[in-house]
Amino acid sequence: MKRVFRKKVSIFLTVIIVLGTTGTIFAVEPGNISGGNVVLNEKTGTEYTSLTEAAANAAEGDTLKLLEDITLDSKIIINEKITIDLNGKSLNASSDGDWSSGVIYNEQSWKSYIFTIKNGTINLPKPPSDTKNVIGIYNHIGSIEAESLSVIYGGPPALAGQVTGIRNSGMNVTVSNCSFQVDDNGVVFLTDGESSKVMVKAGTFSKNPLSEDNISLSKGYIMEEANGMFVVKADEAAKISRDGADIIYTTLAEALRKAEAGETVVLLKDVPAANEQFSIDKSMTLDLNGHSIGSVKEQTFLINKYGETIEVKLKNGTITNDSSEPGKLSIAVFARQRVKLYLENMKLTSNPDAGMMGYGLRIGNGDNNLAPEVTVSGADTRITGSGAGIALIGSGTYGTASLVLNDGSVTGGSYGIAGNGTFDGTDITVNGSAVKALNTGGAAVYHPQNGNLTINGGIFEGSAGIQYLGEGKVSISGGVITASDERVNPVIPSGDGAVRDGAALSIISRGGEYGGARGAEVSITGGTFISKHNIAVREYGADNLDSLVKTLNINQGEGKLLKVWSSDGQKAMQMDKMDTDEIPPITSGTFSGDVSDLYDEMKYQQNPPDALKDPGAVVPRSYKIIYDYAGGGLPQGQKNPGTYTYFDDEILLINPQRTGYEFAGWMGTGFPLPSQDVSIPEGSYGDRSYIAVWSAKEASIVFKVNGGSSVDNLTGLTDQKISDRSMPKTSKEGYMFTGWFDQNGKKSELLPEKFPAGTTVYSAGWKAVPKEDEQKAAVPPSNSSSAPKPKTGSSVQSKRVTKNTAKAGESLGFAGWAGVMLMSLICGVAAANRKKKNVS
Repeated sequence: MKRVFRKKVSIFLTVIIVLGTTGTIFAVEPGNISGGNVVLNEKTGTEYTSLTEAAANAAEGDTLKLLEDITLDSKIIINEKITIDLNGKSLNASSDGDWSSGVIYNEQSWKSYIFTIKNGTINLPKPPSDTKNVIGIYNHIGSIEAESLSVIYGGPPALAGQVTGIRNSGMNVTVSNCSFQVDDNGVVFLTDGESSKVMVKAGTFSKNPLSEDNISLSKGYIMEEANGMFVVKADEAAKISRDGADIIYTTLAEALRKAEAGETVVLLKDVPAANEQFSIDKSMTLDLNGHSIGSVKEQTFLINKYGETIEVKLKNGTITNDSSEPGKLSIAVFARQRVKLYLENMKLTSNPDAGMMGYGLRIGNGDNNLAPEVTVSGADTRITGSGAGIALIGSGTYGTASLVLNDGSVTGGSYGIAGNGTFDGTDITVNGSAVKALNTGGAAVYHPQNGNLTINGGIFEGSAGIQYLGEGKVSISGGVITASDERVNPVIPSGDGAVRDGAALSIISRGGEYGGARGAEVSITGGTFISKHNIAVREYGADNLDSLVKTLNINQGEGKLLKVWSSDGQKAMQMDKMDTDEIPPITSGTFSGDVSDLYDEMKYQQNPPDALKDPGAVVPRSYKIIYDYAGGGLPQGQKNPGTYTYFDDEILLINPQRTGYEFAGWMGTGFPLPSQDVSIPEGSYGDRSYIAVWSAKEASIVFKVNGGSSVDNLTGLTDQKISDRSMPKTSKEGYMFTGWFDQNGKKSELLPEKFPAGTTVYSAGWKAVPKEDEQKAAVPPSNSSSAPKPKTGSSVQSKRVTKNTAKAGESLGFAGWAGVMLMSLICGVAAANRKKKNVS
């Protein structure tokens, strides 16, 4: 009421000023008690003194613009498709008017006509009586659009239902960015019949605008209650940052549609499940920003492109599908074709009605599939489906459907990851993820299609671990694969689906649309394979089919761990169809049971289960090498190996040494005659023994008479027997012989039993005697102990022990297991080839 009073005072003062300057009083038109030109028809340029007159003369398409505030004493009737722009001004309904048909009364002749009122305020007065209502706008026929309009009731409390912001008996009323303040007993919007509707896009309301029938919020708008007011605002579902500014969108679908290639759409709130499917057909990133997106359609997200390949990233949020459409699949995200999709820290969940098949992620669409590629990363990633966590559908005709799992987890009812035997052409790589099948009879990975499977890491759990039934390459270098099914005897079923075998890994020949005979190249270089109740690794197939395996290599790679562990009493591995005798597959690894039928026993051996080091490991077979050095030895610091394996590099034996002998060679395994160059080539096997063969060198015993009478020296071969061990006799005039002394000054009574190696020297000892005793000195006393110095220039003669004076075999050491005849021959040849030599 204050605003109306002030306006009336303003108008009154204006009239007084006009009277004082012109002496003329403007006539007051009906419906306008302001006076003066107050309305402009922008289209015609005509000004009017009243809004009633302007509205009556307006034609379709005209805009009536207020020039100042207006006080009305009767309603404004609208009969054309026009616009009233209040221009920031007010329409003030007088307190003595009849407003039961509205301050604005829309009575267009055609229902399709739309009347627009905007940019100002309508002030409503107190009802004149208890039987009279006050209505801001009454839409009788046609439709109204109200924009940036305030409808305010400022009177005292009225009776229930006396004050109404807008009453709609016509078609549609749309309210955008408006403010309605009605009496506590009033009504914001009132509709008459189902065809009369009010759509609220945005605004502020003193009472709940949705309290009456046929009133709703525009799509993408929400209502919140704050400070006693009801606020309707844009939902702000998503935003795009472009040119330094954020563009807000009321729906996710609009943001995805209007995003430009390469941009990022950021989700600002959860999108509850509704009958809506979202699609992406351009390169972009959708950052869910911790929020969730749901749908009850068959697919929540479809990523599909015709033409060039697009790159799409979904990250940091949750996408669910709760489809209940009969005969349909429930899919959270469907990467159909021509897309490189990156999932990062995403939760994809399919929760369909009971009995429906659901996938958290589906890749490919069969025959018309065009090479979709999906990479999954992020420790927070969770992909879950009622049937399978991930379904991969190939298309050999149009291109390979591929999946790379780097992190997170994948869980399904029957399968963690599943293919389809009808649709070939897939490529699966798991670098690190937890893949799990929940239902009995399922498998963590079920691979019936032709395609490649690479397992570098991860954890796999299910009734069965990994089942491969196609053609392609299977490479497993890491991960832990555990099968938990109870004890079962696998039977090849005639239908589709996994085979219950309880194996951590099984390669199965099934025929039909599955892989053909000898179509799989399997390499296992690492990983842990565990079956809790069955055989851990199996190869088998239908009775009338050949093995699926073309090649099988089981070899623990460098820096890898390969472990195959079955339940007690079960084989670690079993190959039913393969010819393992032709090419035994195992070359290394650790196994819970005997696998000797699967490796070449000439090259490998398996450590016993109770071995202190690496029990159950298959290692290169170790062969013994036995040496007999026959009195000799190796040079200091050198050593010949005591064992070798098939895989060792060539081993060249180090030849021994022996004082007084020449090394004639080795005799033994592979060498029937002595050889000085003996090696064990790479690729050899079997225990070996070798004996050293020696040839004795010439040896001599030299007598230094030191001025005494001459004595023959002795010549022979090292270790040759000396038949006459008596010491020779010598004399020296004027001296008494005291004995023979060796190089260490020790007196020797007899010669050694055998010739020492090299040259042995004995020196005569003398003691001077008086001349009367010279004759006694000719024969030395037996207990003589002093050795006199020899006289310079005394001559010594020598003699040789010839081969005729030595017995056969006495001049050489042991020469191997060649027998008496061979040794006699060697000794004779050696002695005959030596030159006789006098030593003084």
